[in-house]
Amino acid sequence: ILPDSAAGLPKSASRDLRLGDAELGQELGSESSEVAEYGSGSGARSFTVSGWRFKDALSAYSFQQAQQGRSTSMIRRANYVLDFAAAASLKPDQRDAFLTSLKNPVDGPVPELIALMPKKEAVAGSERYITGPIALQRFLPRVPPGMLGFHYSAEAQMARYVDGSTLVIVEYPLPSMARERVEEFRKLPGATVKRTGSRAVIVFDAPNE
Repeated sequence: ILPDSAAGLPKSASRDLRLGDAELGQELGSESSEVAEYGSGSGARSFTVSGWRFKDALSAYSFQQAQQGRSTSMIRRANYVLDFAAAASLKPDQRDAFLTSLKNPVDGPVPELIALMPKKEAVAGSERYITGPIALQRFLPRVPPGMLGFHYSAEAQMARYVDGSTLVIVEYPLPSMARERVEEFRKLPGATVKRTGSRAVIVFDAPNE
């Protein structure tokens, strides 16, 4: 899935890259992955790039957020996520050229919910975009999958904060769906819940509660 050459160097070695969480990868629609070495391993300009390709841009966006904390060198382009942690020799323009040479990228809109999450005092790297029950179990197990309502095509953005609270915004196709789910969310211990249009807003463990 990665280019045959980059920064004037040929691809010298390649292998499949296994996802650490196969169930999550399957839920997100992981299609293929690769670790590629460019140039000679002993050369000063040689580098290695890891890449994952997903079914769409939303899946890649969710995967990138799920990997926060493991790597700070990941970049998403369309339905690809690339890790340049072992590519320190690449200059910014060479990295940009690498991104534009990806094979058949499938771009698309990404969620707007992240813009609604307050940045002040957010725990860096704690953001997660949740689109299915596996991700919910991994990142927010205090909410049962049936309660969140994936059968309504619900999607959720979460983040944790330094005061110990967790903010979750769940978006539904219709306000009536959010209204129904809000009544269920109020049954969760430690949850403060409100509805805004087709969105349910949940704060867990708010310090004033």
